[in-house]
Amino acid sequence: TTSSAGRCTDLINTSKFPFTAGRYKMHFDVDKYFTVRKVETLYPFIEIVLDVKNPSGNYHIPVLLSPYGYTTYRGSDR
Repeated sequence: TTSSAGRCTDLINTSKFPFTAGRYKMHFDVDKYFTVRKVETLYPFIEIVLDVKNPSGNYHIPVLLSPYGYTTYRGSDR
């Protein structure tokens, strides 16, 4: 779930699951998002895989989405 600003601030509950170095995969069910809005989409889901080398770093990974495409990148380390 995202905030009104479109951000997910609690993807990993670090009190239950320590954030460690490793490979992570984020799965976004975008079909559900577009179905609620009655918009057809080409992609039923998006999976983004990333390698975390420094778990104490800040990982800001924006996902920009349209019904027929998406893009992602590593944002600033603020």
